[in-house]
This record gives sequence, C-alpha cells and structure tokens, in this order.
Amino acid sequence: IDVMELSKDSCWGNLIDTFVIVHPKPTAKLIAGPLIVCDPNYSNLNYSVTGFVNSTYKWTTINGTIVSGNGTDKVVVNWSKNEPASIKVLETSEFGCLGDSISQEITLDKLIVEMLVVSVGTPDDRMEISWKTPNSKNVLRSYELQKRKTGDLVWTMVAKINDFTNYIEQPLNTDNNAYDYQIKVKDLCGVEKTSETHTNVWLFGSKTEDPYEVKLEFSPYSGFKNGVSKYVLYRYVSGDGPAQPYDSFDDPKQVYYKNGLDGYQQCYRVLSYEDGGNNQVSWSNEVCFNFAPTIYVPNAFTPNNDGLNDKFKIQSGAIKTFNLKIFDRWGEKIWETDNENEYWDGTSKNELVQVDVYMYVITLTDFKDKPYHLNGTVHV
Repeated sequence: IDVMELSKDSCWGNLIDTFVIVHPKPTAKLIAGPLIVCDPNYSNLNYSVTGFVNSTYKWTTINGTIVSGNGTDKVVVNWSKNEPASIKVLETSEFGCLGDSISQEITLDKLIVEMLVVSVGTPDDRMEISWKTPNSKNVLRSYELQKRKTGDLVWTMVAKINDFTNYIEQPLNTDNNAYDYQIKVKDLCGVEKTSETHTNVWLFGSKTEDPYEVKLEFSPYSGFKNGVSKYVLYRYVSGDGPAQPYDSFDDPKQVYYKNGLDGYQQCYRVLSYEDGGNNQVSWSNEVCFNFAPTIYVPNAFTPNNDGLNDKFKIQSGAIKTFNLKIFDRWGEKIWETDNENEYWDGTSKNELVQVDVYMYVITLTDFKDKPYHLNGTVHV
C-alpha cells in the first residue's frame, strides 16, 4: 500500500509506501469422530479436525472429559453418561488468527433391554411377554422375540416387533413344558443387545390310585432379578365362582390333595410373585381334573328334634346337576330340591309327615353330562 500527500496549493509530497501481510482465516469446519456413542463404550474416543499446519486448537466439551491432545488437532475424550453431550473446538493459526468456533452434538444411546415377565394367558393357549428399554432414546426400535423349550439349546424367532414392548404368542400349547424367552435389539451403533432369559412356571399333575386324590408339581419361575417371593396355588371348583387361593409355597414342590368330592371339575394354576424389582406376577398353565360322581342315600331318619338323625340329607360329591323328589305311598310329590346340600326335614306343607315309608327319585349328571337315576325308599 502507498500514499502521496497533495497540499491545498497542489504541491505533492514524497511517496510513502509499506507492505501489509494478510494471513488467511483458519478453515477447520468439521469435527471427525463418533457422533453416536452407545453404552458401554463411553471412553477413549478420538475426535479430530483438519486445519492449518502449526495452528493450535482449544477443545471443550459438555458432559465429557478431554483425556489428551488439547491444543492439537486430535483429542481423546471420555464421555459421562449424562446428556446433553457436545464437543467444541476453536482453531488459532500460528499468526494469531481465529477461525470459527465449531461444535457438534453427541448422541448417547444408553440402550438396555430388560425382560419384565412371561406369563401364561387366559385361556392358557397363549403366552404374554413384556419387556422394557430403560434410558432408551426416543427412536423406532425393532425387537426380535426368541424362545426355546426349557432344556433345549437352540433359540427360534417368534416375531419381529416394531416399537412395542409387549407381545402375545398364540396359539401355544403350554401344558407340555415350560418355555424360555429372550429379546434382542440393536442400538444406534448397530450393536446387538440381549435381555435376560425368563422362564414361565409349568404346572403338571395326575390322579393317584385313589380316584379322588390328585398329585401336583410345578417348575420354578426363572428370570426375576431378586427371584420369587412366593408361589400361590389357585383352585377353581365347578359351581363355586372364580378361582381362589388354595395353597402357598416358598419353593416348588410336589403336593397331594384328596379333595375330588369338592366338585366334579377342579382346575389349578400357580401365580408367581416377583421379590421386589418390578413387582411382576406370572401365571402358570392350567391343569384340570374331572371326577366321577358319588352318592350315599340314608334309608331312615327320625325328625323328632332330638338332635340325632333328624334330617334326610344326601351325601354326594363330584356332581354336576342334581334333583331329588320325595313321594308318599300314593305317589304324590311332597318335597323337591335341586341343591345337593339341601336336606328334607320330614315336613310337607309346613307340617310333619306321618310315620311311614316314602319313595325318593334322584336324577344327577356327571362332568360329561351323563345322566344317572336312583330310586329308593326312606323310613320316617
């Protein structure tokens, strides 16, 4: 650059000149390195920029620690597991020229897949599976559900599930064995994560030599982090409404119940309670038994209110439907009931009948709806 001064009288001064050296602005524009960081690989990650030779670089991070290389074009960073995470660099050339500040957001994918529970559904021709992905990014996930028969080595795929964390497998025969289940999913880095294996309870049993006694056994639930706090055996008895708790166990065991006369059909299921953790419960399959009917009819009673044999009461068990009619010697019906637990007190039309012989007719059915007819007499 040069300059000459011209006075007001049009006189020129001496020529003055000098040299100006212009140094280019640093050009680093892009940070190279992993922009997606996945659990558990948070440490010793390399980042770099390309700039002028002999430049210096000031690196800073949010929720990260620069282990080495600050001042150079390459650094090693350890990321904490906290978000947001970012990295920034400012280049200064050897001539003191500053470039633009360059920053880059870092995505931390802390994906963990955790199986919650597998439970036999109602009816027991299905398996209900639930899992969760704590700390997962809000992105579409594709899960692969796998299973195998407990004791087998080879896993088979049940289904591919997109962005849901529960699934019902049906139809499925749950009566012959237990099943192992696991979930596989890939994180944003393409690394496959696998859940813990969970195994449902398998209940099985049979009648003993006594036709009204059953033997039951069940396998343990496997997969709850802290194990099972208790197993509760539920029993359904025909005609008694929903299943009710019948027995309780700390661990699986073999048990015997001589209760076949309680109802013509009885069904059992085991409910497993998780010990803390996610407070899940898991049902086993259902095992049902049918029992043949049995009945005892007394041949006499004395309705004199002395507290001894005052009622005509049928003793029965495993009956599906029941009807009892009482007739006098002339064939007139004097009493009737459809309740096997109801008794005749020896009255008709609110009056005590006379001492005599009366006929009864009993009609009942078993669990197959097969009818049975019994006729006889009772002395009053």
